[in-house]
Amino acid sequence: MYYGEEQDFYVHDNTAQNYLYGRQAMSAAQAWKMHGCYTKGTTNYVDWPADRVRTGCLGDTVASRQRTPRSAAGQMRLLRPLMLERVSRISSRPMSGLRLKVPGAAFKASGSNDSATGCLDKVTLAPYGFRAYVPTADWTGPSIMVTKFTPGHDTPVDSSDTKGTVEISFHFSEEMLSCAAVTEAITIKSTVEGSNETAIADENSVNYEGISDGKDELPYAGAITSSYSWTANLINVADGIHTITVIDAKSRSGSTGSTGKFLIRVGQRDNPIVFPSSSVTSKTLLEVDESGMITINHQAPGASRWRYSTNWVLVGAIG
Repeated sequence: MYYGEEQDFYVHDNTAQNYLYGRQAMSAAQAWKMHGCYTKGTTNYVDWPADRVRTGCLGDTVASRQRTPRSAAGQMRLLRPLMLERVSRISSRPMSGLRLKVPGAAFKASGSNDSATGCLDKVTLAPYGFRAYVPTADWTGPSIMVTKFTPGHDTPVDSSDTKGTVEISFHFSEEMLSCAAVTEAITIKSTVEGSNETAIADENSVNYEGISDGKDELPYAGAITSSYSWTANLINVADGIHTITVIDAKSRSGSTGSTGKFLIRVGQRDNPIVFPSSSVTSKTLLEVDESGMITINHQAPGASRWRYSTNWVLVGAIG
């Protein structure tokens, strides 16, 4: 279990073995990938299962944007006023506490005149699990939400493999109103080179189906699992940055009530916007003709701005 699994955080930053300290940037940052393989170990825990923390420097996800809209953390923030209210009411009582009730958690209260307290015959928890209990009258279930996006938020995609077509999918925590309702809630914006058009979802490729229990279960406590998926092929996908936005998608019981933006970066291996770690230098970026005119010959479709230095002679693309 890591400190920020709902945002796919697992990089550790401590420099001694007598404590563990996790830290990682929300925005795209190469530094966290560069020192992402933890080697210190720990003197505090016996047989600490340090698996992912030792391999953070080997993949691209650590360097990507981590603020993914699919996280259930947003639900916790929305319900925080209720949590604070309950804590203030019962914090002075011994052996009592408050957490947010989660799907599947049974509720039982007895032996008390105060509805904020009660007794349970037994509690069974999975490793690292937690339970949250509130009075039945105050129970507020989680809103419908996006639980998964593929190929992944801010994922780099090699355009040599895709040939202009990229399959995407959204998973939802509840049954949606209809396949058409999901399609209508999705918009696409493409930041590409020149006059290339915006990518679109091929309506003939759209597929909407239920997900069997346990098939898409996330490996950490408190995760909200997927119930239905929407899949389609994006076509006319030029090299660049493509933003897929889900706007207030409707389910049979309500809606997401939010706008979620998901990114995919599409390009060649020498595109610093898509693959920054493998395209840090270029011998053809600047060209000088006989008159002394300097021309920038970039390989960064998707860049919207440029940054340069007059004393370090550096030119860089900014997504």
